Amino acid sequence: MLPVGHGQSLRPTPKEAWVPIPVPAIISQDMFDQAQDRLALNKQLARRHNTEHDYLLRGLVSCGQCQLSCFGRQCSPRFRYYVCRGRSDLLRAAKDDRCQARYAPAQQLDELVWQDLVELVCHPEHIRQALQRAQTGEWLPQQLQARRQTLNQALAHLVRQEERLLEAYLAEVIELAELEHKRQDIVQKQQALDRQVRQLEAQLLKHVEIETIAPSIEAFC
Repeated sequence: MLPVGHGQSLRPTPKEAWVPIPVPAIISQDMFDQAQDRLALNKQLARRHNTEHDYLLRGLVSCGQCQLSCFGRQCSPRFRYYVCRGRSDLLRAAKDDRCQARYAPAQQLDELVWQDLVELVCHPEHIRQALQRAQTGEWLPQQLQARRQTLNQALAHLVRQEERLLEAYLAEVIELAELEHKRQDIVQKQQALDRQVRQLEAQLLKHVEIETIAPSIEAFC
């Protein structure tokens, strides 16, 4: 019988037989303590630990001036704001490039977005229309079908052109060089039309998907 494995075994060395090796510190004790304090502060200020103040748009607001994300800040019991991170970013501060965007009042912005959300949920047909605009370019099903028929007719016309071109060559009406040149032009047009057909088929498929999920959207609302 052949041995199992490589014929080697490992056994942990007992702790009392370990040989300690002194390793010099990479950073100073003071820097290590500062890092620990910073980690504790980050943990305290983390969004998941914020149970005192509620922000409807937490993690969803970005600055209209520099496009950076915003965080919530309570300046007093009555005033809450969304503040651009570019105002306090250390790298921007070092470059003297702090964002000058004003604080966004959280209560007013939350109420505005909430009212818009309520309006949307109360009228699910708006969601359906938005999906149709985004997915099918605001094309109606009849327009999509008509466009597909037009593309198929154009492809069939190119096929007939290619057949007539081949007949002309066999009848020695045109030379081989002219045949190849015109066939290459036809092939390029066919490839362009094929791409349009594939895009159109994708739009039709998305329209069908929208029609399928529309009842679930209404049920959810």
